[in-house]
Amino acid sequence: MNTLPPLNALRAFEAAARLHSMTAAARELSVTHGAVSRQIGNLEDYLGVSLFHRDGRRLRLTRAGERLFPAARSAFELLSAGCRQALAEARPVPLQVASPGTYLLRWLIPRLHRWQAHAPDLEVRLATRAGPVDFRRDGVDVLIDVGKPPWPADWRVTELFHETFGPVASPALLASQPVERPADLRILPRLHTTSRMDAWQEWAGAVGEPELALAGGQTFAQLLYMLEAAVAGIGVALAPAVLVREDLAAGRLQAPLGFVASGSVYFMASAPEAADARVGVFRDWLLAETEIRK
Repeated sequence: MNTLPPLNALRAFEAAARLHSMTAAARELSVTHGAVSRQIGNLEDYLGVSLFHRDGRRLRLTRAGERLFPAARSAFELLSAGCRQALAEARPVPLQVASPGTYLLRWLIPRLHRWQAHAPDLEVRLATRAGPVDFRRDGVDVLIDVGKPPWPADWRVTELFHETFGPVASPALLASQPVERPADLRILPRLHTTSRMDAWQEWAGAVGEPELALAGGQTFAQLLYMLEAAVAGIGVALAPAVLVREDLAAGRLQAPLGFVASGSVYFMASAPEAADARVGVFRDWLLAETEIRK
């Protein structure tokens, strides 16, 4: 004899037993109270036992109901877990990628069409974020950022490329005041970003002019705003070369003194235990992109 009753009848029983109410079970299952009552009645007829004592509005399990309930609950939990796993294999979980906004807008997003061609079934979801990141707590799979070693011990880091930086300004601003050596920058209004307030002094040291006074000027909350201000001719900005390449190619900005190494590195980080295929596929693609299109 087949001892498995209809699934809908078991589902109605499990919900009513867990919630101690047919009304609450009906609400959870999006059916009527009468439908739940009928399904439970069908189940009782099928098994030949009563499953509930009806004490007013509250349900109380009979001895047979107490034996069936934990088995039904465990069965539905196992079914739910199995369905989640099957769905995860059929529809890969999106890869959560976090990075500073300017890098997303000026480097990663313009390349996403190549990622989509490379891995059309793996969705990448982007979020604006810079370190420090707790990968598990923040729900982040991959962080792309710029910094200097040593890296946090609980990160798995892949270095992408070394950063170079230099002064950039609009052609109109440089036409009014040519820049041929670092000291010429003192005459021009300088732009800063709060995320990197020491950048100008770091650059002066990198070009062998550590005593060059380049403080003062307008400060912006984000690097992106500072770069847009430079394009608008408001002042000269100190910019990473990788983030202004398109502006230089289009003639919106010029780099009169070129670029020098900053000592920082663009990197990809993930949790040490993040060994799933999604992270590996994205890392390999990112390394290929940075190698041929820095």
